[in-house]
Amino acid sequence: MRSRAIAAGLFVAWAVHDLEEVLGARYLRLRVIPRLRARHPGVPAAAWRTAEIGTAQMAIAASLVGVPVAAASIRGAGTGGRSAFFQAVVTAYGLHGVGHIAVSVLARDYNPGVLTSPLIVVPYAVWARRRLQEIGAWQPMSGRDVALSLLAVPPLLVGAHALARLLIGGRRGLAAPRTLYA
Repeated sequence: MRSRAIAAGLFVAWAVHDLEEVLGARYLRLRVIPRLRARHPGVPAAAWRTAEIGTAQMAIAASLVGVPVAAASIRGAGTGGRSAFFQAVVTAYGLHGVGHIAVSVLARDYNPGVLTSPLIVVPYAVWARRRLQEIGAWQPMSGRDVALSLLAVPPLLVGAHALARLLIGGRRGLAAPRTLYA
């Protein structure tokens, strides 16, 4: 029963964290990106357009990422937390939270997800690993396994955002984001 709560915790932590990302997308687009653009004029305009994520795009992308997170949670619950897939997602998710904190520090500004990263994401990942270790369910991951789980994150996120842009605005959506909400 304890391992099911740990597995369900992954999905709950993800949902709260991604809600912050969706709610913070507007601030990122309207406040952070213009400041960074002014601070780094050498960055190509196309890169900034790619970073200008609308609320609708963020919501769709978050929903798409939720599918493998839900699958990992279900697999974790079904295996008593022993699933290598579940454990890889927990590891990558915790490191993803550290990434949010690093981006905020580098940008010297708010980054959607930075509030829940130190309060929910990273603590959940550490807690889940410790609890699973206590019940003998955590399998030590090799450096190769950790690297592979981390290498899966960028294509997942980029793919989710690309698909979200296509769903929102067709081919034009790839060039300049449109939002359903201001």
